[in-house]
Amino acid sequence: MVDYSDDFPQTGYVRGRQIYNDPKTGKRGFTGLSRATWYQGIKDGIFPPPFKPTPMTSVWRAEDVRAAIEGKYTAETSKQEPRH
Repeated sequence: MVDYSDDFPQTGYVRGRQIYNDPKTGKRGFTGLSRATWYQGIKDGIFPPPFKPTPMTSVWRAEDVRAAIEGKYTAETSKQEPRH
């Protein structure tokens, strides 16, 4: 079971640094996964793809991240904004 810390919101958008570990700072992300593992999960359809509000920014819906970690995420159930 995932430990939902107070740092991770219940709803809204989150950045990658909140989701996966940052080896440069040593800060642990919500999932405890590496960036490479997170993006491989996106490629494999396990984790939600990012929403790109600007070309240099990627965000995810907190609800989709939580569902993915619990094994309940599917693209059909996501209410995510379309990818740009």
